Amino acid sequence: GSSTPTTAKLNVLKRSTRLAAVAQCWGLMQHFYPYFDVVETDWNRALSTALSSAAEDADPTAFLHTLQRLVAELHDGHGNVFNRDTLSRKRMPLQLDWSGELPTVTGTHETTPEQVAPGDCLVAIDGTSIDRWRQQLSSRISAATDGWQRSRLSRMVCTETVARDPCSVRMRKPNGREYQVELPLCPVETKIDPHVKKPGNGSELAPGIVYFDLNGASRVAWD
Repeated sequence: GSSTPTTAKLNVLKRSTRLAAVAQCWGLMQHFYPYFDVVETDWNRALSTALSSAAEDADPTAFLHTLQRLVAELHDGHGNVFNRDTLSRKRMPLQLDWSGELPTVTGTHETTPEQVAPGDCLVAIDGTSIDRWRQQLSSRISAATDGWQRSRLSRMVCTETVARDPCSVRMRKPNGREYQVELPLCPVETKIDPHVKKPGNGSELAPGIVYFDLNGASRVAWD
């Protein structure tokens, strides 16, 4: 009797699948990405690096990070790689905004410990410094501007650094005092609004410095 041929199932746990995925992603960008004359990147070197990394990736998360680092070499905010199966289901109960070298709390959740307040800076997560986290996460962000990279970092710090619940973090008050606190995690879809009250448009914050929020400004306000 005859047997029906079966199609091999693609699986990132297979080395050949990972290498093929890198080649496909790289080739697509090589032929259709329009800004190689603008961004300063060695795309051939990026291929070699990604193939070497993919060849040794031990799990789907490691391979996801390989693809993210490859796309990050394009320095284009439209580029991103994600895997629904590895997305974090929890997040810190904080709203963060990058300020200088550290992420700063701009909003808290009802489950956030009372000692954590807007204006406090995040110094370390589970014993790893924010500087080390920033290096790890930044390498996986495709961004044309520092502003977009910091915006992405603010969100990723809340979700992609949490390995246990509660999460142990070190914070720094505006006066420089540091403290350790355990943050209970909340569902990743939890909306946390910023508490920081912005000045009104046209407010003079200092002599010669006037505040104006460009986001959603009407034509009347512009005029």
